[in-house]
Amino acid sequence: MSKEELNYVKVNGFVDLVINLENKTNFFYFGFFKLDMKILVIDDNKENTSRLSKFFEEKGFSIIISNDPMVGLQNIQQEKFDVILLNVSTPVVSGIGVIELLASDNILKDQNILIFSEEDIPNIQLKNLLRRDGVNGFLKKPIDLDQLLTIINI
Repeated sequence: MSKEELNYVKVNGFVDLVINLENKTNFFYFGFFKLDMKILVIDDNKENTSRLSKFFEEKGFSIIISNDPMVGLQNIQQEKFDVILLNVSTPVVSGIGVIELLASDNILKDQNILIFSEEDIPNIQLKNLLRRDGVNGFLKKPIDLDQLLTIINI
């Protein structure tokens, strides 16, 4: 199994390995979608944020895009989001730096952050990130939008 097939999601405080959600017949979800969900996307890739913005707006979600991690951090400090999608590989201040700043402000534990990256993250670093309260999952780019929709509604 390649690393591209692996994604991690924290449900009820436990990290589960989610394998190949492409095969929807092996994945079941029981619950309700929150229709008024407020999502913040922090990613320096404007093509990616445009794609995510269009997708979530079509689903009826409220979405705020930040292509600058420091502006994204200010957004988090000023308002509450149901989900924060955070690229850990942003320049200047990385997504990991944003997580550290949220922890130093003592507001990390109040967040629902899904981190993502094009690059491989060493397993030990990924496990340490996912152990932090407020960091609830990891997705490998390119992000499957249907899979993402399922994950944020768990």
